[in-house]
Amino acid sequence: MATAIINGVRINVPDAFLEMTPAEQDAYVDDVAADMSSRQIQPTQPPPEASQPQTSMAQIEAYGRYLEGQDIKRNMVDGNNGLQDFLLSAGMQIDKMGTGIKDIVGIGSDENNRLNAGRLEQLNTALAEQSPVANFTGRVAGGVLAAAPAAMALEAAPFMAGAGLGTRILASTASGAGEGLLEMPFSNESRLSNMEDGALSGLAAEPFSMALQAVLKRVPFGALSDKIFGNKNQIDSSVRNQLKENGIDYDTLKPET
Repeated sequence: MATAIINGVRINVPDAFLEMTPAEQDAYVDDVAADMSSRQIQPTQPPPEASQPQTSMAQIEAYGRYLEGQDIKRNMVDGNNGLQDFLLSAGMQIDKMGTGIKDIVGIGSDENNRLNAGRLEQLNTALAEQSPVANFTGRVAGGVLAAAPAAMALEAAPFMAGAGLGTRILASTASGAGEGLLEMPFSNESRLSNMEDGALSGLAAEPFSMALQAVLKRVPFGALSDKIFGNKNQIDSSVRNQLKENGIDYDTLKPET
């Protein structure tokens, strides 16, 4: 957060203040100074949380976010096809997880992580508006890719060898909750809500995965091929028998040229 000295008092100003034109900066300073004068704020007094500067700051920040969102939409989303939106959504979800991890372990400043999360949220909003299905499936794919290392490590854990359904469900639920904790929350999310969503996903994922594996084991890969070739062999055997009954050896026949 940038600061400025107005009427001898140091106050916080929005970061967007530094990007304003000189005329816009002067107008902003004049508004703040007038508000300070109306409430008789002296240089020796600590600056109170004046309502007008806070309102102006909120308005400027909101407008700045709007402009940034329009730039993201125009430069990264407009004109994309479904595959591009899918890939962007997947990458956005992976970056969301990475930003959350950096925020937890203290890599980078809180401000930078917050700003990056805001940009990711704006990108996600633009993608969801343009391609809802591609955005949803892309985010799911990105989440799976981001969680793959942890999932493989969990599967390789000694206690998972021969584990029953209950143990696997508990492990999957805990893993999902952990992934939700690591994910950087958007403005309408929290780490707690992400943990709850992750736990529910993990709770449902393990039974579904085990049921799918059971179905695949009952219908082995290549069963359809075996059936096709089995029918072919039945036809072949029938033809051989018919020819043999008429005194013809099938193996001695040659195709006509």
